[in-house]
Amino acid sequence: MKILIFVYTCTAYEKTRALLQENSWAKDNFDVVFVTDNPNSKLKNNVYLGPYTKSWHLKDPAICKKILELCLEQRYFYYDFYMITDDDSYLFIERLKEYLSFFDTDKPYFIGDYYWMLKKSEWMEHNYKWAAGGCGYVFTKATILKLLDVLKNHNIPLSNEDIWFNEIIKRDLTIQKVHCPGFSQYPETMSKYPISIHLNGDMNLIDVYHK
Repeated sequence: MKILIFVYTCTAYEKTRALLQENSWAKDNFDVVFVTDNPNSKLKNNVYLGPYTKSWHLKDPAICKKILELCLEQRYFYYDFYMITDDDSYLFIERLKEYLSFFDTDKPYFIGDYYWMLKKSEWMEHNYKWAAGGCGYVFTKATILKLLDVLKNHNIPLSNEDIWFNEIIKRDLTIQKVHCPGFSQYPETMSKYPISIHLNGDMNLIDVYHK
């Protein structure tokens, strides 16, 4: 199984976040690509898809769309799964592959952390209907094709990228939303067997989990 992982970063956090990932869980892994707004990035495996039009931490939906389109290009088309995650996350790649081995690569899954807001009373009314971006999202080519088809045929308002993705999925109910119990928000919803951890900006935890 092959999974391509896009890490969303920016010029301001390349050295303090992305570089720490590059030297830990992403070390020497060319299936990890850093998406940055820095055309002169020194990250070893990076892609520049243009300047960000919104503040970096909201993940510019226009750049997210370009990432989806990039997945369908010849150089990346042979992957089974694709992931977009944050530059303050820690990923156990082999655990993720083990988890994904139970899924049919031909079906349109949108896998993520759908329980992240259960600890936050102000979000309870939303019934955790969308996945949080911090831990990342995982999807198949079938999902990407459906997401791009919705974007082609509907005007989706630009907003925070997790809400934006949710608004897309609402228009194609054949996309299967899957909660991954190993996707965790530190420290609120930590799994006993974490797969992807959103460190919520605490990059000192990189060394803790890498050991």
